[in-house]
Amino acid sequence: MMSRVKSIFKDGVLPFAIMLITMLLSIVLFRITRASNTTEFQASFDVAGEETNPTFGRLSYLIVSFVLSMIFVISAYKLHKRNNESLILPWTLGVTGGTMLWQCIGESMWHFGLTIMNDEGELGFANFPRIESIQGLPFLILVLILFFSMRTKLGFGVASWLVSFLGNWVGHFVMIGTFPIAMALGYTGDMASWYRLSGLIGTIIFGIMGLGLLCSNTKRENKYLASACLFVAAGCLFYGVIKNET
Repeated sequence: MMSRVKSIFKDGVLPFAIMLITMLLSIVLFRITRASNTTEFQASFDVAGEETNPTFGRLSYLIVSFVLSMIFVISAYKLHKRNNESLILPWTLGVTGGTMLWQCIGESMWHFGLTIMNDEGELGFANFPRIESIQGLPFLILVLILFFSMRTKLGFGVASWLVSFLGNWVGHFVMIGTFPIAMALGYTGDMASWYRLSGLIGTIIFGIMGLGLLCSNTKRENKYLASACLFVAAGCLFYGVIKNET
């Protein structure tokens, strides 16, 4: 009994706590960098229901977070390849890189865009897609299929990086991306009410999935990856049910 509890803590609760800590530290770094220069160098547009904020500070973090994400995932891959018995450090590097990749692509990139020309020769402007919204649904399905079909071939370090990126993505999509679908199916409540409802549903589903996998007899690597379900559940609970915003 004690060995089972110890295993759940070591291979589930601790990785979950590391994900939360890396997310909080990344948020702090993101906000500091974003506030360093609030000058907008492009026009603001509405992208899938939210106004863009194309500042130099945000662009700086976009570049920095992408570079750091690549460094972290490469380091996690090499570290686990040298010693595949040690999981905690490759996991820490991987999930930190995955969180930064999400902040680069999911939190920052859609705020920017490029000038385009249509068939009539008229100039316009197109932002990058906001993948946390309904715009990202096809890409999310594709990435999830690729992840689950290739997970064992990726190596633990790369899998940790991807599961962190996907955990952030799914957590946002549960509330933001599903709202237009709910409206199309006849939901008549407002966005705040949907965030609370979808957040509650997400908390229950991902909480059960995470706890179920952690209490099973699956491999240690799978328990680490399963802690991402608890991470998604915690995000849905805090941002959807308690704070009621994304």
